[in-house]
This record gives sequence, structure tokens and C-alpha cells, in this order.
Amino acid sequence: MRHVGNLLPSAIKKRYALVSDKEISVILDASGFLYSDQWGSKGLSRRVAMAELWRDQGKKLILLPQAFGPFERAENRALMGKLVGLAELVYARDQESYDYLAEVAPGAQNLRLAPDFTNLVKPVLSPEAEKYRGAVAVVPNQRMLDKQSGEAASNYQDFMVAACRKLREAGKSVFLLLHERGDRALAAELQSRLGNDLDIVFRDDPVELKGIIGQCDFIFASRFHAIVSALSQGVPVIGTSWSHKYRRLYEDYGANELLISTLSQANETFGRILADLCQVESRDRINQKLAAAAQLQKQKAAGMWDEIFAVAAC
Repeated sequence: MRHVGNLLPSAIKKRYALVSDKEISVILDASGFLYSDQWGSKGLSRRVAMAELWRDQGKKLILLPQAFGPFERAENRALMGKLVGLAELVYARDQESYDYLAEVAPGAQNLRLAPDFTNLVKPVLSPEAEKYRGAVAVVPNQRMLDKQSGEAASNYQDFMVAACRKLREAGKSVFLLLHERGDRALAAELQSRLGNDLDIVFRDDPVELKGIIGQCDFIFASRFHAIVSALSQGVPVIGTSWSHKYRRLYEDYGANELLISTLSQANETFGRILADLCQVESRDRINQKLAAAAQLQKQKAAGMWDEIFAVAAC
């Protein structure tokens, strides 16, 4: 079934914008966060098998910027080292991920550092986006529950509820913004605990989500790409973390003070950050710092694409 596209007439493929397997020469892997002990060996093993097939077919595999590691399990270390060897280029999204790759593939010459490329995606302002100007979007993340211990998961939900109440007490207009469909149940639970009077907003188009985020004074988010969408537009974002990728992202933007790394003192930390963001002068200063950092990150992402296109053309 994999090669059925090779049997279709060229006129049919052109009409429906289809390509056959034999017409593909470069594969761009944007898995996000698949390659880590946190996700097991199954997905990594499948990707290695596909990479071997693509190599035999003369295709080039390029792993786009994403988080990698850690790789403590011997099986995963071996698999990831093999995948690096099969790829033309491998872009780590942060220094920690790069170091994990260098450990499993010592001496590899195809490793690179580059920021998340979605920072280059331009937001789209939907007709309703204006209604969120000056508001605060709260973006929950189911991963904060299933990738942490039972106590930390419970603390996260309590903290999110307390944070929403603090935002309201500060006079902010608050709404729940879904950045992934899988977070709907969590958002509904938060909505229920807050009296069912918080709107839950979702858009299928991520550029519309980015447009909504761009209208906010600031946001409070646990989803990585919601945080990228904010930072890349110079919008302050109070973040939570379950992986090293969050810490490294905030470092790239020089905004470590906006990240809540652990939930043990989250309420106190949130209150301190909120006080700063509710002061116009302080928030404007943070806006300017983030905008300058965003420009640098976008230049790095553009440079990455230049290298990719050059390699793909060879």
C-alpha cells in the first residue's frame, strides 16, 4: 500500500496535489518531542526503520528543530545514535538537547542548533480577535498531568485555578485558550471549578490562535508552542514547565524570570510575576526586551532554512 501512489496517472496526481513516494527526495521531520526516554522506544524504533528505507531510496532526512533527550536507556541511546547517522542534518532546539545528541552520536558533523521555526509564522487576525485585546489567555496542558507525579499533577490543577482567580482579582479579563484539542477535558474541569463563567476558546487554525495571543496584554501558558507564539510576538508569558525545553526556550529570550520551573512555590512566584506585568511601565520594558530577542531568534531560524534549502538542492 505504501507505493500505491506510484501507480496513479500523473494527471490525477496533479489535479489533487498528490505526489508519489518516488517523487520525494527530502523528508523534513518536525515530530516535536518524540525522541526521548519520556516517550519510550516504539516511535524511535519505527523512525529508524523508515530512515533506513529512505536512505536506501536515496532520500535525504532532515530533523527540524525540536527537543531531544534525555537518553538514559541503552536501547534509546543506540537508536538515537543510529538515527543521527542516517540523517543529513539534525537541528536541536536548545543546547541541552544538542548535548544529549552529542552524547549518543559522538563526533557527528551534522548536528546543529536552531530555534523553533514557528517563530517565523505570521499570525492571522480573525474577525473576533479584537475582542481579546488587553485580555489574558490561560493555556492549560494535559502533559502537566500525565508527565509528572501524582502529587505534582494535583498541584498543577489547584495552581491553575488559584492563578485564574488572582488574574481576576487583578482586574484582568481572563479566558481559557486551547492550543491542543487534547486539553479540552482539562479546560472544562478548570472552567467548572471557576464557576463556569470563563470562556473556552479554540481555533483549528494555529495562525488564528497566534493572532489571538498577539492581542493579549500577556498570557499564562503551559503549552510550548503557545509560549513560542507569545514570545515571538513580544508578548510576555508566564509559563510552567514539565521538560527542559521550556527552561531553554525562556533562556533564548532572556526571560527566565517569567518561567515557573517548579510548582512547590508556584503561587508565590506567580503573584510576583503578575505584579510586574500589571504595571504598564514594567510590562512595556518586558515587551521591548522580548521583541529584540524575537528578532534575533527569527534571524537564526531564517538562517537554518537557508542551509536546509542549500542541502536539499544538492
